Amino acid sequence: MRQQSKFNDSDRLISRDITIREMVCNYFLALLPSHSISEIVEAFEKLWFPQPAPLAPPANRVIRDTLRQQDFEMLWPSFWQSIYLILNAWDNCQDVAAYQQFVACLDRQLQPAESFESLPCYLQHWIATITNSQAYWDLKRFVAAYIQFKTQTSDEGSWSDRYVDSWLMSVHLNTQNCHQQQELVLKLANRIRHQFKLDLALYVARSQSNTSQPQTNPTIFGNDFLRVLKTIVASAVSQQHRQRARVFNRTLGDVNYQRFKKLLQKYSISSTGNSDLVMAFELHFAQKMSLLYPSQNDRSVNDILRLATCNQAIKLFTTEDGESPSQLFQLAVSRGKFLTLVSILSKILLISPDSLGQLDICIAALLEYYEQQLESEIDRIIPLFEILKIAISIGFGDIEYSLVKRKNTSGVPSKSNLEDYQIFTQAKSQSFDQQS
Repeated sequence: MRQQSKFNDSDRLISRDITIREMVCNYFLALLPSHSISEIVEAFEKLWFPQPAPLAPPANRVIRDTLRQQDFEMLWPSFWQSIYLILNAWDNCQDVAAYQQFVACLDRQLQPAESFESLPCYLQHWIATITNSQAYWDLKRFVAAYIQFKTQTSDEGSWSDRYVDSWLMSVHLNTQNCHQQQELVLKLANRIRHQFKLDLALYVARSQSNTSQPQTNPTIFGNDFLRVLKTIVASAVSQQHRQRARVFNRTLGDVNYQRFKKLLQKYSISSTGNSDLVMAFELHFAQKMSLLYPSQNDRSVNDILRLATCNQAIKLFTTEDGESPSQLFQLAVSRGKFLTLVSILSKILLISPDSLGQLDICIAALLEYYEQQLESEIDRIIPLFEILKIAISIGFGDIEYSLVKRKNTSGVPSKSNLEDYQIFTQAKSQSFDQQS
């Protein structure tokens, strides 16, 4: 009977949570189409930071009573869902001013300064719970990125803000976040990547033209940009790499999982040289792969198993614990072999494009780790994140990059003859090249 009572209590809590969420969502869905920004902001303030009001609407009374009981866990999902529901509606209207006004509202409520001590204890605790949460930090960072992108302003934030798209994707992929938040951060991440992709293609075209006006360089590499880009194309996302990926995928039909792992190791690290670093990569990779999902070794490889394995491979070369750099990542950084690392990651993505989400999660974790490191360490690692950003943009978007000979040279592109090549880019039916 006691066990049954626990289940009943749990069911009631879940039912109450769902009821509150539905009530809050319906409340704002009814207000949004016909009320101004100021009215929505005021309604939000009155709902979530209530003052005594005997004639308050039912939703306000329920929230106020629950806050008084300090049952914050019950309100937590509804609070954040209501925020992202409102922001989603304003995003559809392309209203940056609404975002700015909403942030001002939150700052006003969460940082009441002189009036804080005069607030009821339950509101003080409610405010502290919000301001000390990861969810609040996520909201502040998202809104800052949204406003910066929409207004095309350069804010003096963290160095990692250049790579906020990977952080946004990691938030999108976190199933603990509400659907409205996942949808909104995904839209912003895609917009940021699309803009960078277009800026990159246009800059490449004009920087190789004698007639076009130069564009603003969208990367951090300055005058070395074209050389770096050519090296990335040649070593990570060339047609040769794409062809190898297609051949690799075609050979998997009759291969069991144990054989697949060995082929993946050979495919990922081949053509990256014969240095001590590559040998260390091969040894460590082989050891880790041999221990991965051993119960599947004699089975055929389906899409789910291939994705899971490629995701694990990406973690192996970035961060295995989701918090700090992996052994192989640190090894590559210590040797300055950024392109070798990016080449391996790109080859994995070419055979498993859906693993890009895992790479975004790992990049976000690495960014958070390096934000806490010394400035000298940060300065050393930034070029790697920039190369990754470029490789993702040119390798997995809808603009194709290739190297075309300018002189009558033989052989394939390499570090020694990249000056003999120029970059040709084509987006669907539209070309961006030196004739643009």
